[in-house]
Amino acid sequence: MQRCERDVASEAGFAALGAIRNGELGESFAPSCLCHYDLLKRVRALSPRAFIDGKVLMITIVSGLPRSGTSLMMQMLAAGGMPVLSDGERKADTDNPKGYLEWERVKQLPKDPSLIAEAEGKVVKVISQLMLSLPDGHEYRIVFMQRPLAEVMKSQDEMLKRRGTYEPGGNS
Repeated sequence: MQRCERDVASEAGFAALGAIRNGELGESFAPSCLCHYDLLKRVRALSPRAFIDGKVLMITIVSGLPRSGTSLMMQMLAAGGMPVLSDGERKADTDNPKGYLEWERVKQLPKDPSLIAEAEGKVVKVISQLMLSLPDGHEYRIVFMQRPLAEVMKSQDEMLKRRGTYEPGGNS
């Protein structure tokens, strides 16, 4: 896996990537391309509460389309030592045996952007549709997962078949 020139992911994340490759986390899927976007256009003036002892409390966001490897990346960052903001609400299942590592409250981001402050100094999963709801006043590090769309669709179809909700031509 190549690191792009604008890499903003934590060194811990890359250490954890070695654990994935070595099978230590038991995942069979590893993204073929890990691309990082620092999205500095989303970073605005830092609020005073974004500092502790002169250090910036970065919010690390893992995002991407569903079935693109966001849960895997969250597992890697956690294995590398990054604190994770997750509530355990969505339990591990056949589709993600190691868990989803999601935070249910993030869905309220468009109505209550201030709640993202709870993620300062942590990594949190934010679905791609909610990225535009991230408020000013924080420093963000974005890890945006990319997976070939055909693989995403195949994975989604397989998941829907296992759940008994697959409709040929209707789920895509």
